Amino acid sequence: MKKNVVIVLLVVLVIGIFLAVTLLTGKNFIVDRNLQKSIIKTFDFKNIMAEAIHINKNGECIITGKILEPAPQFGGGFLTNKSFVSVLDSSFNIKWAKSTPFNDIWSIPLRDGGFAVLNQDPYSIYVTKFDENGNVLWSKKYTMAPLSFLNASFATKNVFIETKDGGFAILGDGIIKLDSSGNIEWAKRYTGQGTYLPLSITGSAIKELEDGGYACALWIMDPPRTGGSGAVWGCCNDFLIIKIDSKGNLISSRWIGRTQTNEGPSAISFDKNGNFVVSGWGITPKLDTPDFTTELPIIVLDKNLNVMLLKDFIVEAGDCYYLSTTDDGYIGAGGGIIALDKNLNVQWAKRIKDIGIPYVDTDGNTFVAIGNSPNFPSSENTKSQVLIIKGDVRKFDSDKFTNFEVKEEKFVPDINKIVTLQTEDLATKISVTPAKITFENLDLK
Repeated sequence: MKKNVVIVLLVVLVIGIFLAVTLLTGKNFIVDRNLQKSIIKTFDFKNIMAEAIHINKNGECIITGKILEPAPQFGGGFLTNKSFVSVLDSSFNIKWAKSTPFNDIWSIPLRDGGFAVLNQDPYSIYVTKFDENGNVLWSKKYTMAPLSFLNASFATKNVFIETKDGGFAILGDGIIKLDSSGNIEWAKRYTGQGTYLPLSITGSAIKELEDGGYACALWIMDPPRTGGSGAVWGCCNDFLIIKIDSKGNLISSRWIGRTQTNEGPSAISFDKNGNFVVSGWGITPKLDTPDFTTELPIIVLDKNLNVMLLKDFIVEAGDCYYLSTTDDGYIGAGGGIIALDKNLNVQWAKRIKDIGIPYVDTDGNTFVAIGNSPNFPSSENTKSQVLIIKGDVRKFDSDKFTNFEVKEEKFVPDINKIVTLQTEDLATKISVTPAKITFENLDLK
C-alpha cells in the first residue's frame, strides 16, 4: 500500500515540476517537434504558369495561375487570356482543375472547407464561391465603369481575404466589403492631394484586425509634373499603411519611403504582439551605372502606426517578396525562399537555379511554395515545369536547393509622416449583378 502511495506521489511531483517549468519559462514544448520532411514534386503541365499557392485546414493545396495559349497570329509565342485554379490533396495529387476566361485570378481557402475565386476584366471584378468539391455556390459581378477598381494591384496577390463573419474584403483603389452571399455591405476609397495632382494610391495587401477593423498596405505616389516633351521629375512609389474600423472609416495612416528608391508593399501580417509587419520590394539605381539593386524592405509598426523597426535586405534572387507569419518568425518568397526569426534576422535563404518561386504560404509550422521553370513552352505541344515545395519553416534542406546571400542594409526613410486622406463612399457607384462565368474542367497534364 505504501509503495503505491509513493508511486502516485512521484507521478504527481513530476507533473507538478513539468507544469511549473512551463508556467515559469513560458516555453511551449510542442515547439520541439520533429522537423517536417522536405518534399518537392515536379509537374510537367501543358502551357501553364503557376502564380500562387495556398494551404487549407486539411493540408490540401490550392494553386492558381495563367494558361498560356498559342498565338500564331503574332508569329508564335503565347497569350495569357485565361487562368486556372486547381486543388491538390495533401500528397500533391491533383483532385481537380478548372479554367476561367480571365487573365487574372486569385483564390483563397475558406474556413468551411470551400474556397473563393477573384477575377477581373478591364471594368469589373468577379467573386465566385465554391464548395470543397469545386461546385459553384454563387458568382457575382461588380462594376464601376468606366473606372477599374483593381488595376495592376491584382498582381500583388494579397488583395482578397475571407473575413471573420464569413464575408469577404477586396482591396484595390479602395475597399469593398461583402457579406457571405456576395452582397456589398460598404465600399470606400481613400484619396489625397499631392504636390501637383491627386495622390496615386493603389491597394496591395489587407488583413483583418481582432476588433473587426482592417490594416492595409498600399502603394502611394506623388504624381510628377510632366514637361512639354513628356519628361517627368520625381516619380517614385512609397509605402502607405492605413488602419480603418469595421465600417471602413479611416482611423490613421502613415506614408513611409525613400526619395531615391522606387518601392512599395506586397504583404502585411502581424507579429505575436499584434504589431503590423509590412514587407515589399524596392529598386535602387546604382550611381553612374545602368544597374540597380533589388531589395526586400520590411517595416514594423505598432497598433497606432508608429514605426518600431526598419530593415532592408539586398537579395540576389529577388523580385517581389511576400512575407507570411510562422510560429517562430516569418517566411517569404520571391526569387527564392527566405526564413526570418521574430526579430527579422535571416535564418536561411534557399533557391533553385533558374527557377522562380513567386509565392509561399504557411500553416505556421510547414510552408508550401510554388515554382516555375524559366523556359515557357516553345510550341503548342511542349510543356512547362511547375514545382511544388513543402518543408519546415525552421530548417529546410534539399539537395535541389542551394543557399543564396541576403545582405542586410540600413533602411533610412526620408519620408515618414502622417498623411491626411479623405474618404469617399463607393457603395452607390458599384452595380452588382449575377456573373455568368463558365468554369470548364481542365486537364493539366
